[in-house]
Amino acid sequence: MDRRPAVDDSGTRRHRHVDLAPTERLRSLDVVRGISLFGVIALNYHAVLNEQSAFAPLSPSFFDRLFNPISGVLTTRFAATFVFVAGIGVTLMASKVNFNDRPGMHRLRLTLLRRGTFLFVVGYGLEWLWPGTILFYYGAYFVIASFLVSRSTQSLTFLGIASVVAAAALNLWRVSERFADNYTAWLDPESPDTPRNVVIRLLVGYTHPILPWIAFFIAGMIVARAAAGQSLISGRLAILAIGAVAGSSVIRDLVRPALIVDRSAAMRASAVSLQPFDRGALYVVSTLGVAILAVWSVEHLVGRIRSSILLTALERVGRMSLSLYLAHILIFRLVVDTLKLIHPTGLDTALVLSLAVYLGGLIVAWVILQYRTHGPMEWIYRKVGGR
Repeated sequence: MDRRPAVDDSGTRRHRHVDLAPTERLRSLDVVRGISLFGVIALNYHAVLNEQSAFAPLSPSFFDRLFNPISGVLTTRFAATFVFVAGIGVTLMASKVNFNDRPGMHRLRLTLLRRGTFLFVVGYGLEWLWPGTILFYYGAYFVIASFLVSRSTQSLTFLGIASVVAAAALNLWRVSERFADNYTAWLDPESPDTPRNVVIRLLVGYTHPILPWIAFFIAGMIVARAAAGQSLISGRLAILAIGAVAGSSVIRDLVRPALIVDRSAAMRASAVSLQPFDRGALYVVSTLGVAILAVWSVEHLVGRIRSSILLTALERVGRMSLSLYLAHILIFRLVVDTLKLIHPTGLDTALVLSLAVYLGGLIVAWVILQYRTHGPMEWIYRKVGGR
């Protein structure tokens, strides 16, 4: 079968086919998911368990600032890495299909659409148990990907940049409106209880809105298309990522005003903010840099240490990340809310609970995947969404 990339009517190359080296690449991505899952659990538990003290501690320690759900260095970075890796995964799926094979591409789009719809429905249900769950948004990214998977890299780049610019512009407008005593509260619906609120939440509201988060997904798709040889992340791209992270911090420190005394200063501070809920361009650039470096680091680690119990354990956690993500929510609601066995006493309690749940999940994943190919939710996900 001809595996060359498709060419449109003008002769423009639409795709660069990724020549996969499946085992190590997929293993690296699973290890990244496995590591990221602990970060997601820890930040979620801290934010929900210590709701009163997590966001604005009276005398914050270094770790309080690090894990702050609003302004902490770690906040949303693990989730963004998950989304970036998901984008890579879509391109790896697409690489198995000849882009001139219309029935094959139709099946791929249908698979992404079904998987996205499944995740969205599950995520919407979880919204009432765990508000702000990423699955609600994650499903939407896959639905969007079903329409983007055959688009040219140039088109994807444009759409990714457009989503970042739109999110940043919207935030600047909201900052400006606050000085006119218009707090645009309608863009922050308390719950997705109406179709209107669902759309607003998906596009611009709450934790992981499409604007700008789809940019992380698209970036993963583009990076995987550009991959050469066995490595997903080249050394040159890793250096650019380091520059993006460092450069974003430097620009913020140079441009951010010392005091916010008027509308202009507030808009300038928001424009260069690295905090996730400001949805700024520098936040996206910096966080994308972190995600790229995470994948690059794990790729090198997996390449150097081919046989390791720890890496195998993390890989299995990554392969069961959907099941374990759902489990961490159910365990929290049972242990904390229903049985009231744990009470909010600070970051240390949240981290201990996170570690206990994660280690328990690691053991469960090890045992299940010793005898099965997929975890329980992963099996349902593939059954509903197709392979």
